[in-house]
Amino acid sequence: MSKLEKIQNEILSLSTEERELVGIFLKSAQQAIDPEYNQAWQAELEKRRNEVQSVEVTLVSTKSVIADLRKKIFI
Repeated sequence: MSKLEKIQNEILSLSTEERELVGIFLKSAQQAIDPEYNQAWQAELEKRRNEVQSVEVTLVSTKSVIADLRKKIFI
């Protein structure tokens, strides 16, 4: 078993809360590795917010998305 597989198995054995903390840690580690990461993400968030505010895009509810997926999967 590779080192990566061992790490994956360890993560999968964690509780939901512990996995969330691992996710937070990995995100912060990514930001430390790539200093432009946070800046790029902030620019993307700004772009998406502007698209929503200017009605360039339409938001879709989670219920609607799930219902559409169920129709496509269980036809």
